[in-house]
Amino acid sequence: MTRLLAFRLRRWQAAGLSSIVVAGGAYAKTTCPDWVVTRAGSAFNVAALISDSGSPQSALEKARNALTRVINGGGCQSIADPAACDETVVLAKKAIEALEACAPTNAPTAPAPKKPLTPETENESSP
Repeated sequence: MTRLLAFRLRRWQAAGLSSIVVAGGAYAKTTCPDWVVTRAGSAFNVAALISDSGSPQSALEKARNALTRVINGGGCQSIADPAACDETVVLAKKAIEALEACAPTNAPTAPAPKKPLTPETENESSP
């Protein structure tokens, strides 16, 4: 009897959690993918790059700059494992395409700088 009760309780908890996830997903308006995957199965976490960079636009600039450095450095021919490098370049290009599709075109490339808080002193408020 207690197993049946425990099973029903777990089923209701799972149903409640599922409805929260579905309802939360309806309100989320992110257009950038969380991951991009190549046909070979390599995956890249685009959401983490956006989170680390502060915005999709700055993530796009970061990815473009990294790919440009590889290309300007001679490409994958100068790397010890050119096949792995080629796969990484394909993955970077796929991430750049995804970011180009979701990043706003008129947004600044860098997030707004945070202004440091200045401590207030008692003398500043006196006339």
